[in-house]
Amino acid sequence: NDILEQSHNLLIFMIIITASTIWVWRYNGTVFYYKSRCIGMCLDIGHDTRNGKDPVADLKKYQSRVFDIHIKDVTGRTKLGYSLEVGRGIIDFPALVKMLRKVGYSGVCSIEHEINMNDPFMGIAEDIGYLRGVIRTTKK
Repeated sequence: NDILEQSHNLLIFMIIITASTIWVWRYNGTVFYYKSRCIGMCLDIGHDTRNGKDPVADLKKYQSRVFDIHIKDVTGRTKLGYSLEVGRGIIDFPALVKMLRKVGYSGVCSIEHEINMNDPFMGIAEDIGYLRGVIRTTKK
């Protein structure tokens, strides 16, 4: 059994999500598109920011596709940016919380604390405290 003979059984694809359609390119060049609202995405605001994007604008743009959000903060808008406690980096959390309310987001938000893994509890407590403060101070 040659690896090339088996490759036709592999599901190799690329997915591009837009606000209205999901495009899927299969390994053989076949293109499918889906309008189903059952297919969504996780908006990782740290990765989004490190890719030079604006997570607030992307939440607004892809609101119908966002089923899950990973909450973290980062130091920069490039791949060199690294994670740190929420509120200490460059992500605009008050604007993010306001947009969550504006689009009526009701999915899951998960804090992704990726630093000081030997003793993360103080950092996680800081993340939670900061987010609670932002949620309270941005209420109308």
